[in-house]
Amino acid sequence: MCKKLNIGIVGAGKIVWDIHLPLLTCLDNVKIKYIADVRDIKEIAKSYKAVAIKVDDDPSILPDCDIVLLATPVGVREPYIQEFGKREIPIFSEKPFAANLEAHKKFLKLTNRVTCNYMKIYYSSVRQMKEIISSGIFGQLRKIVICQYNSLRRTGKPKDHYQTNPTLSGGGILIEKGCHTLSQLMHILGDCDFVIREAYGVWLHELDFHIQTVFDVINNDRIVRVEFTISYLKPSNTFSKFIFDTAEVMFNHASPDALRIKPRSNSKGDGFLIAPNKRWATTQYQAFYLKWKDFIDKICTEKPIDTTSETSIKTTELITEIYKKAEREER
Repeated sequence: MCKKLNIGIVGAGKIVWDIHLPLLTCLDNVKIKYIADVRDIKEIAKSYKAVAIKVDDDPSILPDCDIVLLATPVGVREPYIQEFGKREIPIFSEKPFAANLEAHKKFLKLTNRVTCNYMKIYYSSVRQMKEIISSGIFGQLRKIVICQYNSLRRTGKPKDHYQTNPTLSGGGILIEKGCHTLSQLMHILGDCDFVIREAYGVWLHELDFHIQTVFDVINNDRIVRVEFTISYLKPSNTFSKFIFDTAEVMFNHASPDALRIKPRSNSKGDGFLIAPNKRWATTQYQAFYLKWKDFIDKICTEKPIDTTSETSIKTTELITEIYKKAEREER
């Protein structure tokens, strides 16, 4: 049985208040030790019986803890990873882990106990999709098509929001929203390499609002073509479609969803559904829970942590290469 873990939290944005704090306070072996932010959050921290700390540019003032949740914008993350890595305190980082591959590799040199909150890989649909590929039940995987549309609220983001600042956010829709989707793809396909064939994007004020790309995934000498589009600008359905020899398997990757199977020999009808596997997440909150549980278990049992996998370095590499390759349209 693991001792009671004191959790430090750095960064007190919406994701922390909406999900992390309510979830962590429900875990028996967890106590929120402190919440640190650039704003004054005394009243909110008090409601969780935690110490409120106002931080600026000096992470050394933050107390020790058993695990630190790092929920700062990616552009100001390095000093905190360096500080907590030096103290050998395990780091649970919000996504995306790093703005580019160079920064990602640098961060992993600073700590050997870190994970990134790519919790959507715990969705039942993602786990079942991986099993379908490995089983070969529908033959060889031939092609993957991924589309994702994220609507912008009518009011948009305030000018001082970190997501409107490319230095703080690391980029626009591809890194902010697409990192989850590409982490799911990397988890499903396993150890692979990729080659970007073409990429195009629309930028506004140094932030990408639309990205479409074609790349080849190379796995065990097999090549699978991937067509990926993500956009704030062009409404479409959100889905991932995996095309095999004998069937197409489709699901909504943005939220927990059932897999829809459609035989390729019969173009009529909607196909059939595969019921979710309840070992895995069928809600967003379950996915957050499973991600936290997995990391806490590894810390409690002192198991070696594969930081390249935990932080999905392949996701960062793919995003970096798409940005490099993209033909930019400025608006």
